[in-house]
Amino acid sequence: MTYLKQLLKKLDLCCLQEHWLFKPEQHLLHNIDTNMIVTAKSIDDEIPELSMIARRGYGGGSHTMEKKEMDDKISVMVDGSNRIQVIQMETDNTPLCLINVYMPSDNKDMDNEYKDTLAQMTEIIKKYRNTHDILLCGDLNGSIHRSKTSHDPLLKKFLAENSLELNQEYPEKKTFFHHNGKSSGQIDYFFSASKDLNTICTDLRYGSRKHIRPCTCHSYNQEKTD
Repeated sequence: MTYLKQLLKKLDLCCLQEHWLFKPEQHLLHNIDTNMIVTAKSIDDEIPELSMIARRGYGGGSHTMEKKEMDDKISVMVDGSNRIQVIQMETDNTPLCLINVYMPSDNKDMDNEYKDTLAQMTEIIKKYRNTHDILLCGDLNGSIHRSKTSHDPLLKKFLAENSLELNQEYPEKKTFFHHNGKSSGQIDYFFSASKDLNTICTDLRYGSRKHIRPCTCHSYNQEKTD
């Protein structure tokens, strides 16, 4: 928690995944930093009974934290399941559609849900592509640098079909680490579907929890040149 508080001091908006809180517990997120506005989704948003039986180990949830002074520029959209959070951000030019997602794990039993979540994001991208710049971020639980799990080819196909690209300067480093310290792969990304959105993604040094390596993405619009 100390590390997250330190990280928030450097950010205007933070997208996180796997908070593992049920809806009645979401108030805990608001206590992290009183200067931030929190918007969260939980597994029991659609199935309230889950929080009553305290079912853990499924559907970690996603949330965003934004500085209060940005509130008039940001709108939370209703699109997507509890794994997907869509934020609209007003800019001086084209508004930004930010999709924050926590994809299902690479357990084979989750393949259908993985495909369904990709399908939801495809519909969201189609909805906003003509009016917004698109930025997808989060824990994709799939990698573009390997073909190890069943999710890897599904992710690559989704990216190709939706013309989502990774910035060339994005570091090719491991982003997920097991508790034993051994790396598993790169599964956390920022992808853009907007040719005019120039994104620079920087890998930060991680704190004491070495299985977590956050990335920040500083985005700005670059004027077209013929």
